[in-house]
Amino acid sequence: MNTASLVPLDIIISDIAKKSGDPDFEFESRGSYIALIQEAMQELSIDTFYYEQEENFEIKDGCLQIPMPSGAFNLREIYGFFGTECKPNNSQKIWWKRNYKNNIASDNWGNSGSPYYKNRGDANPPGNLFFAGLSNGVIYLSPSCKQFDQIQLRYNGLMGDISDTPIIPIIFRQAIVDYCVVQAITTRITINPTHQAMSAWQFAFSVHNDRLNKPYTGSWDSARHRAKTMDTKSRNDFKEYLSNIIK
Repeated sequence: MNTASLVPLDIIISDIAKKSGDPDFEFESRGSYIALIQEAMQELSIDTFYYEQEENFEIKDGCLQIPMPSGAFNLREIYGFFGTECKPNNSQKIWWKRNYKNNIASDNWGNSGSPYYKNRGDANPPGNLFFAGLSNGVIYLSPSCKQFDQIQLRYNGLMGDISDTPIIPIIFRQAIVDYCVVQAITTRITINPTHQAMSAWQFAFSVHNDRLNKPYTGSWDSARHRAKTMDTKSRNDFKEYLSNIIK
């Protein structure tokens, strides 16, 4: 996917403003429309798991706590590796351990005296067992992970932070426009319930709300379907392009 597959932000803003009856930005500022676009992109990110990303973290001074990256909402995989690049011959998978936090979990390996968990005889797990848990946005690594130089997180994330300029894939264009028109007109009707253009607003709201939310053939369901059936190369090219923009 090259930049031709992305829709310029100004085109999206212009489209939303015109279709919501606000071509001269009388009711909403440009910044307000950008905020709506960001909201739509975040919702699509979560609904489609569209944006896949990797990020590396150094193990410094034996610290075994890693904050989840900004915008990350679905942690897919964790790897520990040696050196500066994660490769098959220098990495180990770090496994998920339920309820693990700060060396404490329901199953603490030794489990002396526990009637429910197996007593393995040793107080501590072996050094070649790598695991982690997640609590309140922080990843807690097992002590055995200290031996790695870096940790790689693979996750689904939002397509940009709230302060970033939205990057809009063409497959999401119609859904984003419909979503933003519906939200903009909803706010306008709430603030100006006696405005002379009320009937026109309500008509535009009805058209775009139906086009957005119609089951199966609506723009939102269509965007979700396109994202999930997108070929792997296009998805990976977009991920690389987006990663070079969002820092």
